[in-house]
Amino acid sequence: MIVTDRFPLRTISQILDVDATFVSLQKDPRPNDAAVLRERNDMMDLTADLADFTETAALVSCLDLVITVDTSVAHLAGALGRPTWILLPYRPDYRWLLDRDDSPWYPSVRLFRQNQTREYESVLERLLDELRARIVASGPRKDLFGQGHRRRRPQKSAIKESAALSVLIHRLALFDERRHAFGAVFQRKCRVE
Repeated sequence: MIVTDRFPLRTISQILDVDATFVSLQKDPRPNDAAVLRERNDMMDLTADLADFTETAALVSCLDLVITVDTSVAHLAGALGRPTWILLPYRPDYRWLLDRDDSPWYPSVRLFRQNQTREYESVLERLLDELRARIVASGPRKDLFGQGHRRRRPQKSAIKESAALSVLIHRLALFDERRHAFGAVFQRKCRVE
């Protein structure tokens, strides 16, 4: 998942070339970013169906990793305890402190900082190296449910239905229980033979 704000999507689109499934969490992207999203058929965009943070939280809870810049989604993913990598500018918001790649506020967050103003290349190289290592360490590519290549990508409509169902689940259970319940619904709804 990639959310862009300060980093134009075209600048970081090389991340999308790794062997992973990407889900956009960017609401109302800039026109140039929207054009990039339309060009890429390998990224799911379900943001039109996310009406509030409960639905966004449900979707984030199903992701293995959130890659983002300093947005509300970064804080949401961190608060949910989801593994989150945040691309930060050379002069970040004070909350991210300085000279560290972790966050005292969110233990599941890893920070990727620019070495100098407007210098994206080294940040993306570090992130890509880490992402490739993470993919290799996870073994052969699996789908969203831990299956091998036997199934194709989940259908957008099934994910949308699952996200809608998750809203009910999220409002009825404790936060940790909600994530597990949504995962079960998501798994049943998205299974494609």
